[in-house]
Amino acid sequence: MSEALGVCPDGSRPGVLVPAADVSAFGEALGCWLGDAALRRRLRVAAALRRTGLTGWAETAARVSGVLERVAA
Repeated sequence: MSEALGVCPDGSRPGVLVPAADVSAFGEALGCWLGDAALRRRLRVAAALRRTGLTGWAETAARVSGVLERVAA
């Protein structure tokens, strides 16, 4: 799902990727996030940068609606 996370203009990722359904990896990533103020700060900055490249809610809703209409047809 790295494509869902996206990439910031500076190339950084605004989140932490863990394997799907891997509870241990999720717990480890969460523990790192909780215990590392610098990591939280980096992710916060990366998320703010990523936001600048996202579309607004109106465009997002229109895209989702279009996909659902095509799937239902």
